[in-house]
Amino acid sequence: MNSLNGSIHLLSSGRKAENTFEAQPFVAVDSIVQTAGPNTSKIVGSDLTLSDYAELEARWIDRTLTLQAGLRRADSLTGAEIVGHKNSNYAGIVIPYFRLGSDLVREYRLRRDHPDLECDSAGNLKPRQKYLSPPGRSNMLYVAPGVDPGLFSDANPRGSPKTGQS
Repeated sequence: MNSLNGSIHLLSSGRKAENTFEAQPFVAVDSIVQTAGPNTSKIVGSDLTLSDYAELEARWIDRTLTLQAGLRRADSLTGAEIVGHKNSNYAGIVIPYFRLGSDLVREYRLRRDHPDLECDSAGNLKPRQKYLSPPGRSNMLYVAPGVDPGLFSDANPRGSPKTGQS
């Protein structure tokens, strides 16, 4: 139980196989989870702040794309639960990874506001673990919601010749 806001967060007891799609890695019972409507995933986190939108726009991610992608703000407790870590600051932006052709969330990734710092070979501080996924999760291809799954059925890029044909 979060003593700050009284929320209850339950982590799933175990990760499923790499190729299994989960609707959500944990269940929360409070205002951080909202239902967008029938047959849709639960939304984790809270609305992004004006500062979040400004920082994203500086990286060429406009507000329309941000809303379409379902990006959300997570406090440190929620962020820590999403990525299965503790003992650090895990506040940041939650990035939902959707199953191709679906509005169900496969997994979440977290972009931390204040990642840990480490020294590089020249002695300069640099961010470490800025983007985090749950333990055991390998890298996943990010596909924005609403992308036509048919785009992934042809392995040849548009305009390139198909091999074995004259």
